Amino acid sequence: MSTARARLMRRARRYLSIWKENIGLDNDLGLTDINKDAEDFCCGLLNIILDADLQNLNLLQMDFPAVDLADGSKGLCVQVTSTEGAEKITHTLDRFFAHKLDRDYSRLIVLILGKKKKYRTA
Repeated sequence: MSTARARLMRRARRYLSIWKENIGLDNDLGLTDINKDAEDFCCGLLNIILDADLQNLNLLQMDFPAVDLADGSKGLCVQVTSTEGAEKITHTLDRFFAHKLDRDYSRLIVLILGKKKKYRTA
């Protein structure tokens, strides 16, 4: 017999899987509004998971460089993206250091809303 926690976990996986597919389908059609919604959703979810106080920086400054979410007191920031290529990670890191965000944030998470790939550096 399944516990209430196990049932909740299965439901969460099911809904997150559907959401991931919707993001991919919308992006394939050139519809990117869902990406902005994803920032807010991930902000709330990561605050619960990481016991953080992440804020959506794009609400404070349009198109904030390199990162979308940040918790200054924890030195934590997050880039939320549906772009799956290694180039996106490299671009994020380049902008992160170019804007000297490493002075304020000691931890950068790149959260890719898509299929996991095997990333390697030369």
